[in-house]
Amino acid sequence: IVSNASGEAATPLMTAQCRTPDNITYTPAGWEGTVDLHELTMALDEWKLSQPFTLPAGTVVTTAVRDIFTRLGVTDVHITDSPRTLVLPKTWWPTDDQGVSWLGVINELLTKSIDYASLWTDGRGVYQCTPYVNPADRPVLWRFADDGTGQRYEPKVGVASEASVNYNAWSFWGRAAEGADPVSAYAVNDDPSHPYSTVSVVPRREITRIETDVEGDVAAALQRAKTEDMANQRTFTIAARFVPIVENEAAEIINGDVGLRTVGTLTKRSLRCEPGESVQLTFREVS
Repeated sequence: IVSNASGEAATPLMTAQCRTPDNITYTPAGWEGTVDLHELTMALDEWKLSQPFTLPAGTVVTTAVRDIFTRLGVTDVHITDSPRTLVLPKTWWPTDDQGVSWLGVINELLTKSIDYASLWTDGRGVYQCTPYVNPADRPVLWRFADDGTGQRYEPKVGVASEASVNYNAWSFWGRAAEGADPVSAYAVNDDPSHPYSTVSVVPRREITRIETDVEGDVAAALQRAKTEDMANQRTFTIAARFVPIVENEAAEIINGDVGLRTVGTLTKRSLRCEPGESVQLTFREVS
C-alpha cells in the first residue's frame, strides 16, 4: 500500500502489485533499485482462462461476477447488486494468441450486460463493481489550482493539453433471445461545429465504433459511448503532491498561465516515490 503520511494519518493512495526490482545497486545501508507498481486490475489481466467459461441464460450478472472473484480466491470486493440477467448463454473461449483474461470477462459482463463502469480499485485495494455515471454527472471531489484557492494539493507544473480524433459514428447491436429480432442502434455526429464530426474531418468520412453482443440496454450503451467520444476531446496532465484520488473521479483544474478553468475525470496516475515525491495525473475534460 502506497501512503502519504506527512504530518497526519496515513492515507492510502493505491494498493499495487510489485514487479521484479530492476537497476539494483548495493549500498552499506542495503540496496536501491527501481520497482514498477502495477494496479491490481493488471493482475486479473494477466490471469488467463485455461478452459472455456460458460454462463447460462438467466444468470444474474452481479452474482456471476461475485462467483468469479470467489473462484479466483479474491475476497476484497465491493459489488453493487443488480437484478439484471443474461438474455442468452455466454461462453468465453481461450483460443486466441493472447488468451482471454478474467479482467476481460468481468469487464464485458459489467459494461455490456448491465451498464456498469469497468472494474476499478480504490486506494485500499478493494475491487469495485459500480453502476456507470455519466462524467458530467459525477461530483467534483478535487480542486487543483495555481492561484492558492485549491485544496492543499496544488499543481507543481503547468497544464499540457492535447486532442485526439474520436469516433463520429456508432453502430451497436444487442443480443436477442431465440426467435426475437436483434435490437440495434445507430447514431452519427454531423454537427459542423464539432471538430471531429463527419463533415469536419478531412477527408470527410465516418469513423465508426461498432459494438456487438450488447446484453443490456442498447440505446443506453450507444448514448454512453457517444457522450464519452464526443465530449471528452482534450486531456490535461498535471504534477501534484500525493493525493488519494482514484480513477474516474472528477476534479476542477485551474491554471492562470494558460487561461484554463475546467473539469476533468482522472484517467491515469503515475507515482514517484522518492524525495520530492509527486504524482502525475492525467484528466479527460468533461464538456
